[in-house]
Amino acid sequence: MTLPAVRNLWRVGILGLAAGHTAVACAQQSMNADGLNYLTLGQAFWRGDWAPALNGIWSPLYGVIAGGVLALLDPPTELVFPTVQVVNFFIFVLSLVCFESLWGELWTVASGGRRDGKGGGPAPEGPAPALPSWLWWSTGYALFVWAALALVEIWSVTPDMLIAAMVYLAGSRMVRIGAGGARTRTYLALGAALGVGYLAKAPLFPLGWVALALTVLVHGRVLLGLRKSMPAVLAFVLVSGPLVAAISVREGRIAFSEASRFTYLKHVNRIPFPHWRTGVVEGVGVPEHPPRQVHSEPDVFVYDGPVGGPYPPSTDPDYWTEGLTPRFDVAEQLNEVANGLAFYFGLFFRTQGPILAIVLLVFAAGLASGARPEARDGAWSLAVWAIACFGMYSLVFVTERYVAPFVVLFWAGLLSYWRAFTPHLPTALPRAAGILVVFFLVANVLALNVEGVAALTGMRPPVEVEARGQFTGTRGAFGSPPTVAESLRSAGLATGEDIAYIGYSYTALWAYLLDARIVAEIWPEQASAFWEAPAEERDEVLNRFRDAGASWAVAGVTPETGPPETEGWRRAGSTAYWVLPLNRREESR
Repeated sequence: MTLPAVRNLWRVGILGLAAGHTAVACAQQSMNADGLNYLTLGQAFWRGDWAPALNGIWSPLYGVIAGGVLALLDPPTELVFPTVQVVNFFIFVLSLVCFESLWGELWTVASGGRRDGKGGGPAPEGPAPALPSWLWWSTGYALFVWAALALVEIWSVTPDMLIAAMVYLAGSRMVRIGAGGARTRTYLALGAALGVGYLAKAPLFPLGWVALALTVLVHGRVLLGLRKSMPAVLAFVLVSGPLVAAISVREGRIAFSEASRFTYLKHVNRIPFPHWRTGVVEGVGVPEHPPRQVHSEPDVFVYDGPVGGPYPPSTDPDYWTEGLTPRFDVAEQLNEVANGLAFYFGLFFRTQGPILAIVLLVFAAGLASGARPEARDGAWSLAVWAIACFGMYSLVFVTERYVAPFVVLFWAGLLSYWRAFTPHLPTALPRAAGILVVFFLVANVLALNVEGVAALTGMRPPVEVEARGQFTGTRGAFGSPPTVAESLRSAGLATGEDIAYIGYSYTALWAYLLDARIVAEIWPEQASAFWEAPAEERDEVLNRFRDAGASWAVAGVTPETGPPETEGWRRAGSTAYWVLPLNRREESR
């Protein structure tokens, strides 16, 4: 089979798998809390509401793209979330195209070739490639699809797939620069890709500077590297500069994002966000405008600030934590680093243990046979960039989708050096090792899909209940978000209402579809205390809801809490949501 046929076969398989995942996500109305925040930001941007569109936590690009598509198509309620999933699919396709650019550049390096001034293919001179072309591309495609589906997860409504595309594109330019003969446009493309990546997610700003520093170093001489890399620096500053300036003006100081501050407070200092019982959080300061607790047992919290969106604490955590400064504590920091190391151990030694063992064995055999790989191109910079990413996230918080494209870069940087061992090892050894790497990667992808099919067919029950006790899947008593939204409309809620919610607000996906804002809430842990309280105490809580400006109370009633007995509550269709009008004129009818 020819190389084009092998690549086309992989493309068809990858796109088919991605389309299948997208179809399932559409059918299940898949959405997540972060996704609502990005869509809310994009919605504000396209209606010209610039203040909420500029957010210190959620970067704008992904929300602007998805929100722009929704604004253009204006789909009905039941197609809003599926439309976003289709947008994710096209971003996945972009990511695949950018990955192919990266892997093609690496093949040029791995086959010992150098590009000419016109960007041609590898020259025939040089050592033989460690892997035949069909196996090299098969390894790359298997690595890509595993990272995209198992780590990023195509159905996740976050900018991480867009980040992957920009990381792969930037990586391809880094490799071309390191291989020699790069033109100015290559440097410009590198800087632009890093800048666009920052517009999609803030961590690409510090990581972008790391990539630029590595680009300087691959030239061998610092002054030469600085001179040649200036177009990349200029492009990065021009693309990222306007957002940095806007956030700096908003914060009143030089800043590229507030995401790192909030993430450190939440995951390292472990502040009890969004609720705390007092205005002072020990060691980190006094929040300037925290959520107000207006009732105890049940605890009722009110969000009366200027922040919009379905759930204001989630829409803009920067506002609610303004005034808090991260506290450095050695024990807390070491604990988070330990968590990060445990994560990487699980990723590289458990999930990818066989692959790591194969790569290390090939390296060990090559070194024992006298091979001495030289860092003469930009491939090594990919692995170093990836390690810098791993280290950065380990200091604060790390999860699979954050590091997925850098895991690909890490393996890409190592695999590109197998060519150095080819003259020193039996011909069959690198090839057998490459086949085993592909096998284990494909096995992981197949296991992921078999598990998904088992859940869809009922062979394994789907997970529908989160830790807070709220159903978030399409099946179960609570119903799908569009069904709930339409049922709430039928029960009397109008679009754009301010509501009080008894339930887990982060997964109140229907609130976005209703353009509703949760201005007061009782979390699930306190729901029983509300329903079991005397009638006069429940009335007092309802008055606190009214004082917060809520026109409706909505409750997600689980079997543990039981149906409400308070007069005036009515069920929203066949869902497990109950509603109560809080407008006094409506109550008196």
